[in-house]
Amino acid sequence: MRLLIDSSGPQLTCALADRDGGIVGTPLMASGGAGVPPVTAGTAAPPSGVHTSIDAAVTELLAGQPPSAIKSICVGLGPGSFIGTRVAVSFANGFAAASPGVKLYGVNSLAAIAAAQPAHAVLRDARRGQWYVWLADGTCELRDAEGAVELLASGRNQNVIIEWNGPDEPPVAALLRQVGCSVSSVTGVPAEGLLKLIDSVEPQEYVEPVYLRGFT
Repeated sequence: MRLLIDSSGPQLTCALADRDGGIVGTPLMASGGAGVPPVTAGTAAPPSGVHTSIDAAVTELLAGQPPSAIKSICVGLGPGSFIGTRVAVSFANGFAAASPGVKLYGVNSLAAIAAAQPAHAVLRDARRGQWYVWLADGTCELRDAEGAVELLASGRNQNVIIEWNGPDEPPVAALLRQVGCSVSSVTGVPAEGLLKLIDSVEPQEYVEPVYLRGFT
């Protein structure tokens, strides 16, 4: 079994995949599962109980099977919420370290969103008036709204997926349409996207989050 987890965005993604590459059961996210709370990007601290919620989600997905049934882990590394991203990354590092033989894979969370809908660029709300941008060629940058639109309009990135925080569509969506982009939305990182990227990276003993902002 493969464990797929990500807490870099507005909600926690947790799912299992079998040997044939199929998602087992219903992936547990903020809207479902046993007490899995959202992980809100940009918060100063993760919501109470997120660490134990990942453990509870994994236990529920295993449905009575032992943790040893998990043979590999794929975790989203961000870019996203500074602390939220580290929740799943820390869980993945700890689980792999305590489980000899378990393979650990870390992938870019925006790439996982794109992998679920191929040939799309991705925008994720980075707060502070900025956006994380993933381009179809694998480029990942931090831009303000105007810079993100300019970057997307200059290349072959006409289909754009936007993940944002809050109920209302952000103004950057209208700006993208003005330059001819097709815009769709997503909430959270699809488990299917994480699964698709496993074979594109090498397993590691330890993974670290992607962080595009400086520490100043």
